[in-house]
Amino acid sequence: MTCTKCGKEVEGKFCPECGAPLVETPVEEISVAETPVTDVSQEIKPKKKANGFGIPAFVLSIISFITMAIDGLTTVIITLLALALSVLGLVLSNKMNMKKGLAIAALVVASVGLLVGIGLCASGDKPAPIDMSNIEPMPMPVVDPIIDLDDLFDDDGFVDFSDEFFDEPVLIEKEADEAYIIAYQDAYTYKSSIGAILSVVIFEIKNTGNTNLYLDAGAYDLEGENGKLVESQRHVSVYPNVIAPNESAYYFDASTLSDVDNVIDVTLIPRPQVSKAKIGLIRYEITDAEIVNDKVFGVKMCGRVEKTDDSVNNVIYVVAVLFNKDDNPMGVIMTLLTEELHVGDKVGFEQASIWLPSSVTADDIGRFETYSYPMQMQY
Repeated sequence: MTCTKCGKEVEGKFCPECGAPLVETPVEEISVAETPVTDVSQEIKPKKKANGFGIPAFVLSIISFITMAIDGLTTVIITLLALALSVLGLVLSNKMNMKKGLAIAALVVASVGLLVGIGLCASGDKPAPIDMSNIEPMPMPVVDPIIDLDDLFDDDGFVDFSDEFFDEPVLIEKEADEAYIIAYQDAYTYKSSIGAILSVVIFEIKNTGNTNLYLDAGAYDLEGENGKLVESQRHVSVYPNVIAPNESAYYFDASTLSDVDNVIDVTLIPRPQVSKAKIGLIRYEITDAEIVNDKVFGVKMCGRVEKTDDSVNNVIYVVAVLFNKDDNPMGVIMTLLTEELHVGDKVGFEQASIWLPSSVTADDIGRFETYSYPMQMQY
């Protein structure tokens, strides 16, 4: 050991050099505490990847709302694709640690779009009729009034053109029970609050015959300056779709003009599809109906409808046709009641006009007609 006084290395209890007592210096053991090591790999979570299905699903769901202005069938197809992609996105997000926010949003938006698309299809979204207006009728011969009409036909029931009493061809019209006129038509364009150019089309079909008429989805063309085609629409809805003699029905449509930048004057060429009704004319009673101002859309209709028959039908139309101060039709507000109603049930309704200019107010409306009827189709 080392002497603490003289510093010599000695042994024993006393230093032989200086005689100082030797004292052993205890060695303090320093214990090193074990420091826990944290597994960093367990704390750092992997970053979630982008969902390859959620993004296109969300884009398609947004596009479906744009196609509502075109037709219901297109909307249904697009929303079904969006729903399929969103479901795949949710499944993959759980298995492959992907983001699922857009997939959930697409699922919600596409579900709403699907319901609207089904409603548009139910309102008459069917394949467009063949336009027969440009087909010339086959000329028929005019006959001498004193000749018996039975002499015009041969033994097989066909017209015999070999007889000498045919002079010159002329159309012989057959008197029909079903007849109608286009009593009014109008089309105009306006700029919406977001800067889009929209077209509004309405044309009135009046039953001038002596039997009920059925109106199917129609069509129309819009021509601009110098007769240039601006828009052509099919699957145009009509309200109501069954009318009695002297009653009117109204084709109404509004859509966005994607290739037009400014408000323009347009000419309407309507193409209704009218035939003799094979289905019954059913109407439900509407009470407390009124047209009031709406802060967002300009005007809205509200009231109550009572189911007066025992038919099983879970889709009921409620329609208000708006007329201006000159008593001309200016637009249609429509909503669908999809709840199950029984005889005597009375329910309220409320629907804003989403296609008329927002500048239109209740003061601009001279009067309105209301209709309520079940969804019916004739084949």
